[in-house]
Amino acid sequence: MVCKLLLLLVVHDFNIPKINWNVGSSGDSIGKLFLDFVTTNSFLQFVNFPTRANNTLDLILANDQQVVFHLMPLWATAITDV
Repeated sequence: MVCKLLLLLVVHDFNIPKINWNVGSSGDSIGKLFLDFVTTNSFLQFVNFPTRANNTLDLILANDQQVVFHLMPLWATAITDV
């Protein structure tokens, strides 16, 4: 369990394409394990748009909902593997 006294922010290209963040489910075991980690440790996922094709691979996770207050893509189709 993550300590609530410590603010944690994780920004990374996770490359777990089978996670549906809108409903909190995954089509494979790796995604399910990652979702379990995120929820068990009280992380919130803030990216609500695709970052690679139709997938949300680049994630911003934090244990405080007030950390991110405005988020938007800088271009129509993000290229993360440059």
